[in-house]
Amino acid sequence: MGLAIILVSLNVLFTDKKEKTIYDKISVDKTLAAIKKERDESIEVLFFGDSVCYSSFSPKVLWEEYGITSFILGTSAQRLCDTYTMLNETLNTQKPAVVVLEATCLYRKPKTEIDDTDIVLKYINDKTSIVQNHSDWKYFIDRRASGMAKPKEDYNRGFVERNTINPYNGGDYMVYEEGMEAFPGTNEEYLGKLCELCKEKGIAFVLVSSPSPSNWNYKRHNKVSQWAEENGVKYYDFNLDSGVGIDWSVDTKDGGDHLNITGSKKVSSYLGAILADEYKVENLSEKEEYQSWFYNK
Repeated sequence: MGLAIILVSLNVLFTDKKEKTIYDKISVDKTLAAIKKERDESIEVLFFGDSVCYSSFSPKVLWEEYGITSFILGTSAQRLCDTYTMLNETLNTQKPAVVVLEATCLYRKPKTEIDDTDIVLKYINDKTSIVQNHSDWKYFIDRRASGMAKPKEDYNRGFVERNTINPYNGGDYMVYEEGMEAFPGTNEEYLGKLCELCKEKGIAFVLVSSPSPSNWNYKRHNKVSQWAEENGVKYYDFNLDSGVGIDWSVDTKDGGDHLNITGSKKVSSYLGAILADEYKVENLSEKEEYQSWFYNK
């Protein structure tokens, strides 16, 4: 009980004063710090999602092939409450033409399950940010104690380059099935909020499923397709699109969970054509102020 009292008292130091729900505060703050280094209103396409997102979409490829400026605001196991918070914050400085949500995060559970047989632990977890964000002490020391920590430069605009090869040998994983797999928890509510925010700002909201046998199946495809149709949103499932050209013997780093560098180049190139042709995202490569955009770090 003494520990509980101490933690509840310390909670004021770790509570964000803004009215918003955040699952992974450290990742959110780190990602927002990176995007804020970009020149205001310079990013045309924003990407959101979990590790599948930041392994699949390459701003470098989009720039070199289509002159499109983009940034990946992907975080590990990203929850939609964090997606919504980061989009809201980023729109204070950026005015993208398109926001892309990689759909795997739609099936992330909104919060971590804990053993509710321990009443004291459950109360502490529910009431104190210091426990909910259990690694916040690092952030606290960096930001409020030393005042010296600075975010690392993000030379890849959020993309994580993966060079290893571990083939997927499981065969056809997108076998037709009827029925749908529901979104867990409050994910459908947050998905609607993301869509509405983009509509309010005049931004095209796009759903994309990157190729991933470990994360995707036909019932998930059916659910996302239904939601997209009902809400007037375009949905591109690259698990069903042979035009992407994924070769599972060489294009995945971990047996079909994440794409590696060769797979990400194929996906990025294919999506870039869609962004340029269907959404008329401008090619900025000829503009003087963008001549060295990807390499200006």
